[in-house]
Amino acid sequence: PSSQPSSIPSSEPSGQPSSQPSEHPSESPSCTPSTAPTDPSTTYGYYADWSPSGNGCKNDGDHPNYMAAAPSDYLYSTLEKCCTSHFGWNYL
Repeated sequence: PSSQPSSIPSSEPSGQPSSQPSEHPSESPSCTPSTAPTDPSTTYGYYADWSPSGNGCKNDGDHPNYMAAAPSDYLYSTLEKCCTSHFGWNYL
């Protein structure tokens, strides 16, 4: 940062932000959400389907009880995290 501010703003943020808010707040969002929020009770984590007919990771809520008992070990927030953790050898 320089000791004299430029009259032409740069595209990069300042290294020393102001301690005062800007004079005019931004406008409110102009649109409404396109859909209602997802009901958390119907949101399932991704899990490795190791059944004989399994083919990767699923998030259908039919995971085994032992996975539900230790979700941080078996359930993932994204398909990619599940696949890279359990099928990294076959994940492109």
